[in-house]
Amino acid sequence: ESYCWGTEESVSYFYEGLLHAGDSAEFPEVEDVKLVFTACFPDYYKDYVRAFRRLSPELVVPFHYDAEEDLDKAMGL
Repeated sequence: ESYCWGTEESVSYFYEGLLHAGDSAEFPEVEDVKLVFTACFPDYYKDYVRAFRRLSPELVVPFHYDAEEDLDKAMGL
């Protein structure tokens, strides 16, 4: 279950607590999430926050963001 921007098909990876959902702002229903690598597109920030509250990971590592412009939002994840 993955919905990456600009693609017809995509996949998310989940292995031993590590979740990598590519550019997706929607995340699969999994348990025991410890670490998430996620895109951090400003238009989907609320979707990311909602998903991470549900998944409750120990750490979120954002990518695909401009640190000079969007660091405050990336830090909020």
